[in-house]
Amino acid sequence: KPLLKCQNSPTTPFIGLVGHAHIDIGWLWPVKETIRKAARTFSSMLLLMEMYPEFKFIQSQPVLYQMIEENYPELLLQIKRKVKEGRWEPNGGMWVEADCNISGGESLVRQLLEGMKAVEKFFGYIPDTLWLPDVFGYSASLPQILLKFNIKHFVTSKINWNDTNRFPYDTFWWQGIDGSKIFTHFLTTRTDGYNAYPNPIVLKETWDYVQQKEIQSSVLCSIGYGDGGGGANREMIEIALRLRNLEGCPKAEFVNVSQFLSSLRKEIGAELPTWTGELYLELHRGTYTTQSKIKKYMRKLEFMLRETEIWCSLAMIYGFEYPKGKFELLWRKLLTHQFHDILPGTSIKKVYEDAEIVFQEIESELKSLMDEVIGYLGEKIVLEPEGNGVLVPNSLSWVRSDIVYIPKKEFNDAVDVNGNSFETQVTKDGLYVYLTLPPMSIVPVALRKKEKISPSPFVHVKSTLETPFYRIKFDKSGRIESLWDKDACREVVLPEKRLNFIYTAEDIPIFWDAWDISQDYRDKIKEEDRLISSEIVEDGSLFHIIRNEYKIGKKSRMIQDVVFYSKSRRIDFKTNVEWYEKHTMLKAGFYFNLIAEEFKNEIQFGYIVRPTHQNTSWDRAKFEVCAHKWVDISENGYGVAILNDCKYGHDAYDGRISITLLRSPMAPDLEADQGMHSFTYSILPHIGDFSVESVVRSAYELNLPLKSYSYVGSKNGIETLTLCWLDNPNVVIEAVKRSEDDNALILRLYEAGKTRGKVRISFPFRLKKVYYCNLKEESVETLDLIDRNTVEFSIAPFEIKTLKVYL
Repeated sequence: KPLLKCQNSPTTPFIGLVGHAHIDIGWLWPVKETIRKAARTFSSMLLLMEMYPEFKFIQSQPVLYQMIEENYPELLLQIKRKVKEGRWEPNGGMWVEADCNISGGESLVRQLLEGMKAVEKFFGYIPDTLWLPDVFGYSASLPQILLKFNIKHFVTSKINWNDTNRFPYDTFWWQGIDGSKIFTHFLTTRTDGYNAYPNPIVLKETWDYVQQKEIQSSVLCSIGYGDGGGGANREMIEIALRLRNLEGCPKAEFVNVSQFLSSLRKEIGAELPTWTGELYLELHRGTYTTQSKIKKYMRKLEFMLRETEIWCSLAMIYGFEYPKGKFELLWRKLLTHQFHDILPGTSIKKVYEDAEIVFQEIESELKSLMDEVIGYLGEKIVLEPEGNGVLVPNSLSWVRSDIVYIPKKEFNDAVDVNGNSFETQVTKDGLYVYLTLPPMSIVPVALRKKEKISPSPFVHVKSTLETPFYRIKFDKSGRIESLWDKDACREVVLPEKRLNFIYTAEDIPIFWDAWDISQDYRDKIKEEDRLISSEIVEDGSLFHIIRNEYKIGKKSRMIQDVVFYSKSRRIDFKTNVEWYEKHTMLKAGFYFNLIAEEFKNEIQFGYIVRPTHQNTSWDRAKFEVCAHKWVDISENGYGVAILNDCKYGHDAYDGRISITLLRSPMAPDLEADQGMHSFTYSILPHIGDFSVESVVRSAYELNLPLKSYSYVGSKNGIETLTLCWLDNPNVVIEAVKRSEDDNALILRLYEAGKTRGKVRISFPFRLKKVYYCNLKEESVETLDLIDRNTVEFSIAPFEIKTLKVYL
């Protein structure tokens, strides 16, 4: 007792304590078990609040409140009372504590939109902090997204886990790719991190690890058992209360996180340093690849949601009832599975079995909705007189020239509404048609059968192939040893090297099996060159396909269609793998004849630049990085992009750019990634520097293959249905949806090429008003109309713009 009466001096540092229970939505237990974990944890925290008036608690994930409302509604009523008292803080922003590497840009927006909607509905509370203590890296697009939701603070602790470099700051301004800055605070506790136990040793450690003591005199510490929930207990609170002002320890007191961070920001914000770019976690690099099927589903469903929302928005203008409630439900199901132990691939098998069922349900719902809305819009389009018409939608915001597959074997020709013939190629599977589509439009195509000769422009002799763009030479294993660009008059392949160099490597990390890749895999690379067979399976006017079959690893097999096009410079590697390896990684490497010290990596709403060299420890630590649909390596005037339809792991080393295709860890899922996998990656040599038109658009087109739909049509129908079009080639329309509050259209677009300029968007409808709004869809500024159907505004590099359009 005498010791407890000894108090600190006024200059003693302060630890702001907050009760916390980190609850993984799925990890070593299925999602359904999380309902019970949340109920037990929340009941305990409410009881402790009755016992200890000083105790304050934060719980960030609205999905848990929804689970409680559906299963334990009385418990939610008690939580509401504590929120009103200011002791229970539902502050965190996102629907779940989501992965921020793999989740798409619009997914990150919807995480915050749905999360903040739910918290405001449940509690009348508006979050101001993104609370992500355990996520495996943070995209450089996040600061802009957060500020456009009026989020003021970002809290994490995960970067403390770096395996190579200690991050230089604990409290700082984090600047994203567009220049936006967010106030960022790290939890510095090392012993149990965000699940801390507040004894004197831990509190002293928390303060000792603060690096900027010359300007910072306080730091947050979250206490309570976590991962599987639990939260604080009586012993923790009793100890914390005794340590409020005890000589020899930092001062400690329970705080409200929002108030603590706001006060800290006002106190030291002007003196803080700025960190620019991504918050790359030097650990858990395997999460870009593990559980590849889930990642493929996620990419596919993100694009399906985008496509379906766009056409439902267009149909709404013509009287279609926009299914707002259905979209909210489908998005929330998808967002739940972006939790940072589900999407990264670090959960048990049962989690992924359940996730596949949910994803199949989402896919089925979206297919039905897409058929319904295209059928509705088809009634507005001119009738095909012979009854053999199909509709081809283009949801991208540029004129698109591409091939559409039509699964009808009885036709060999196709024409537009004016009878102009399209170039076609007939295969055993059906008809392929090359056509040019206006942006954001639905176009009818009429199918015909007639005498037609379509000669092939491809010349394949032994191990050489000539296409309209390239002269190619293959080695004995089917890899490309020479790719001569006829237009650029240059060799693309580094001398004595290969393109599409397939290799495996032993993949046994030191600690975290599903999470990590160890850098020493580079010492254990095995070239996979056991070609079983090679044959030409298609040769026509539009494309030429070589099918190669390989044995790979100890028990696996790969069949790969290498596709060359007559109208596109892209070369596709359509790949099917029967994968039965253990602790093995599969990669495809490309040795390009280029000199570049850096390469561009697509992230959400833009790109970042990463090194191709190993100069510093920071460079060497990035031996595996996350990119979305493309990476690009370029010299002045020429470059090559690698595109993909569902892969994320990449690396640059010793002149080779590689894309990681598969892993096979054995914990926590003993059978992770075993079985069949289908995916496509591509290379795209481009003349000229990197551009949105050459690379970004091609990546979108790979991920959104054109599809055809049967339709009825109308005698008095119109030739083409169009939603809108824009004039800036560097701007991409990422989403179109109905407004949350009324029947206005929400258009979300972004600048993709790091350029600045004007954007003019035109509609085939008369505009009433157009507002620039934030990501919460709150109007910020009225935009002037150029004429009755056109609006113009400025856009900055990598800026996200959201418009609210009244027709």
